[in-house]
Amino acid sequence: MMLLRICALGLFAVTPALAAFEGDIKPGYTANNIRYLGCANELPSRALPGDSYINAAMTVEACQNYCNTANYPMSGIMAGQRCYCGQGLSLGSDIAPDGNAKCTTPCGGNSRQRCGSQTHLSVFNSTNFVHATSPSRVNGWNYYTCFMEPSWDAVLENLVATKQLVFFERNDMHIGLCVDECNKRGYSVAGLQAGRECWCGRTIDDRYWSDANDPSCRMTCNAVCAGNRAQICGGKEAIGVYLNPK
Repeated sequence: MMLLRICALGLFAVTPALAAFEGDIKPGYTANNIRYLGCANELPSRALPGDSYINAAMTVEACQNYCNTANYPMSGIMAGQRCYCGQGLSLGSDIAPDGNAKCTTPCGGNSRQRCGSQTHLSVFNSTNFVHATSPSRVNGWNYYTCFMEPSWDAVLENLVATKQLVFFERNDMHIGLCVDECNKRGYSVAGLQAGRECWCGRTIDDRYWSDANDPSCRMTCNAVCAGNRAQICGGKEAIGVYLNPK
């Protein structure tokens, strides 16, 4: 009798429970502060024109975290491994009315999740996103503007060579930390870049500067400070500048 009971139990397979974003999820599904918006068509000019990257081990969470760190609330994944970020879908890209029919490619890092297709993106957004900014005044220093790196870099090299500039990098960088350090060293110009870098200088030569305040510009200040996610610390190819008015 005991043997028969054990054999009978063995006939039933246990189906593993689905984790977040696995299986056939519907628009509006939310987990881990990420909401699924639906399946949207890609455009030649990009449906989500912000930062992007490719990862063979892509997951829904990895893409959304990448976009949040780059100061974008929305993420979209194509072809199982391509992650795109944006503030919203570009004109001409819309959530498909037929649900997930065109977003069926498994994610490279989790085959139970769906990561778009060759023509469509699985689109998500953050439910607790805080849009980072460059405050107009921090610890007595005034925000000046955002400059493109190539022009600024030429100035930096010259200033470093003449010992007029210092540089340091911190994993807890925020604007107050940068301007306070520059102030302590007797500098009147502070530049933040890539979320973790701080430059201190004495003067600005406007001949070398190109404004990068346009959010659509590839070289703009959109990197969240490593030590304060509510602040912007420059960008990958741009520097946010603060001046000491004293």
